[in-house]
Amino acid sequence: MKLFKISAGQPGVDTDESGRAIGVVRGMANTKVTEEFNRILVTPALCERTYFTAALEALRVGLTTVHALVGGKQTNFSTSWLIENRSTLPVRTVVDETTDVSRVKAEGLSRIGGCLLIDGSVGSWTAALYEPYSDNPSSSGVLYWDNDCLFQFIHEAHQEGLQVSMHAIGERAIDQLSAYEKAIKKSPRWDHRHRVEHFLFPTWEAVDKAAELGLVLAMQPAFEYFWGGVGNMYGSRLGPERVTRTKPIRTALQKGIRVAGGSDSYVTPMWPLLGIYAAVNHPNDAQRISVLQALELFTTNAAYAAFEEDKKGMIKKGYLADFVALAEDPRVIPSAKIKDISVLMTIVGGKLVYSACPFG
Repeated sequence: MKLFKISAGQPGVDTDESGRAIGVVRGMANTKVTEEFNRILVTPALCERTYFTAALEALRVGLTTVHALVGGKQTNFSTSWLIENRSTLPVRTVVDETTDVSRVKAEGLSRIGGCLLIDGSVGSWTAALYEPYSDNPSSSGVLYWDNDCLFQFIHEAHQEGLQVSMHAIGERAIDQLSAYEKAIKKSPRWDHRHRVEHFLFPTWEAVDKAAELGLVLAMQPAFEYFWGGVGNMYGSRLGPERVTRTKPIRTALQKGIRVAGGSDSYVTPMWPLLGIYAAVNHPNDAQRISVLQALELFTTNAAYAAFEEDKKGMIKKGYLADFVALAEDPRVIPSAKIKDISVLMTIVGGKLVYSACPFG
């Protein structure tokens, strides 16, 4: 705590009954720890080792492109390393970073933001709700942005032709992204594809609004595998009625919204077959989708979310030769077994970059 310049009594530092810090930090305290960690401990050698380790893990589970939403309000050295060296990695990357529009434009990137937090998470009672948590009536979550500041950032990025990504989990945070609507109306622009990361617990009106505005929803079905349903963490936090609104994948697709599948790694593993399994076996029957729809979340829709649908997301003449070979066909085996399918090989750019059975 001395190293990271935080102490008991500061906002976001959890304490026990005696007032002693217990080692859990939230909100701005967590941001400060992350920034200090990066400033003090992250080196070029560490960046290279960790990014290559992560890239190899991505190939092992059948990923050919990773959307690296590494941005925060301040960029750090590891972000810079990825931007400068991503062509050396064996997996393709799509990078979102920072709130600095001029920096993003100077780096030649077409997207901005990343996992910029509008609110927190359900697990820490910091996702912003309209009513208190069922198991913690003292909290209804936290909003980390002032309305005016949020609009100013989004509008500036929108005017510059950038695609914006923002983290919003709770219904109150998702509704705060009415800033997207204000920016679009003030400076009309076709096919912006602004993204909402997570969109975990929206109101039904918010789903309609996302469809109307042409937003892309980057959702993580595996959240439901780990925490969804009445008997799990989301049920405890939200109660039996509200939990039926988590991860409304089927409803969003029915409204014509592009839903891109992801993992939010390290929150859940980089493991697309687990995400496909979770979408097909959603704990809320009304939100279950077909295997083909679930495959599209992680292929064609994911490519669309990055403006790459003209070269990725399907096996087609003229497209990049990025694909995987699976031990079984997820369309024909029992849906309960999808997450157990083995990845036999991963091909990027026509080159074998991972094989479960080494040749020779």
